Amino acid sequence: MIMGTLTYMATGPPSDRRVKTDVYKADKKTMFDRLMDMTIHTFRYVPEYQEVDKNVKNTTYYGVIAQDIANKFDYMVDKTKKKVGALTTDVIHDFHSIKPELLYGEMVGAMQHMRDMHDAAMKRMIQEAEVTKASFFNILHHLKHKISRLEKRVSATKRRLSPPIMRR
Repeated sequence: MIMGTLTYMATGPPSDRRVKTDVYKADKKTMFDRLMDMTIHTFRYVPEYQEVDKNVKNTTYYGVIAQDIANKFDYMVDKTKKKVGALTTDVIHDFHSIKPELLYGEMVGAMQHMRDMHDAAMKRMIQEAEVTKASFFNILHHLKHKISRLEKRVSATKRRLSPPIMRR
């Protein structure tokens, strides 16, 4: 008899560069667009499935539906035979599962694209603020110049209109 805890780690394809070929930068905008095209749902798992998969709780989850993903991005979904209930007949022959290693790469690319969009928007805002600031200072300088000219004209007008000073 063996006592203890069994743990396992789900692994996808290896990430080590030494086992890869044809490595190119991915189009992050396309990855972003694909993720934005995915519909997020709230859902609960059916009680029969909760009995089979003890990691699944009776709670509300947020996520995608594998069939929806398969309709648009078939390469991201595995279709296998899976037991989904206590009975031996409780089997789905084309059970859809999302390949997390593919979705992970899409999410990283999409997040990088979002950062790039944020950085570009911040740069535009700073440039626009600098233009606005420069315009403001140009207008301020122009107004100060006009005020100075007006003050001189007011002084000259006051001198002209004031009565002469009486001498003793």
